[in-house]
Amino acid sequence: MYPVQNPCVLNVPAFSFQKTDEETTALRERIISIRRKVHKNTVSAVAERWNFEEGVSNIADEHMMAFCFGFMY
Repeated sequence: MYPVQNPCVLNVPAFSFQKTDEETTALRERIISIRRKVHKNTVSAVAERWNFEEGVSNIADEHMMAFCFGFMY
């Protein structure tokens, strides 16, 4: 019978991934750029939603006034 090895343990040497300052700076700038784009799109979507909600609210208010008081603005 052969000895059973733990399949989770790999006898692979650990690699040392040392980034240079230039690589680190470039990666950081790329991540920040991507996050800024996401933030810009999110702000735009929220602004559009606020405008929509405000429009719906104004229409509902006008219809409520017409229903309760019998006139429109």
